[in-house]
Amino acid sequence: MKKYVIIIILIFLSELSAFNLKENYLSLKSSTFEYAELNKYPLLVSAGVLGSSFLFDRPIKNMVVHNQHKFMINFSDFTNNFGEQKLVIPGLALVGTYGLISKDDKMYGTVKTSFESYFLAVGVNLATKFVVGRERPLGTDNQYDFHPFSINNKYNSFFSGHTTIAWSVFTPFALAYDNPYLYFIPISVNLASIYKNRHWLSDTLASTIVGFSSGYIIYHLNLDKNFKLNCALNSVNISYNF
Repeated sequence: MKKYVIIIILIFLSELSAFNLKENYLSLKSSTFEYAELNKYPLLVSAGVLGSSFLFDRPIKNMVVHNQHKFMINFSDFTNNFGEQKLVIPGLALVGTYGLISKDDKMYGTVKTSFESYFLAVGVNLATKFVVGRERPLGTDNQYDFHPFSINNKYNSFFSGHTTIAWSVFTPFALAYDNPYLYFIPISVNLASIYKNRHWLSDTLASTIVGFSSGYIIYHLNLDKNFKLNCALNSVNISYNF
């Protein structure tokens, strides 16, 4: 039992270190376009954590693979659903519909932000998967096995789509309702991706960074009433009223 606890703690702490919840993550100035004034500290920390995580990819994989448990397998199958777009997107649509019918502007607006964050993060994810072409841990013990520009799902490990979706979708809700406990949902998806041997530790860390950043930035951009962002499957429209 101690082995399972150690595995969970190690992965959990690594995921928490991949993002920074300080307010100065992004220097936002109302009614200006100075959104690109990024604070270097969290960026450097994220880059450092992600880079060093490659060193732990294989040890974490070996620890997980050799300590499988029926309860954890079932738990991973369940939590992985929170990153499954076939379930998440309809769920968002239902919440948005409820917000519209009940005239809950905050809920409806948060769902809209969540959708926008989803489209942005998934776009980055798909492009990166294709360019990097990293082999999944299920098929190799070499975390540095890359096959760039491959459409084979076997080489779509970097970075995780499920965890990217979970972070990009739930981050706006955590921010809007000031509820950091919601972050446990995407973290559980990260754990599931590793435990199911579908992704390396570094894959899930990259997903955390991209998904969280997408949700964080889009959420704060939408606070500026002059800024308008509309995302769709085949287009992205951005406008700003001076």
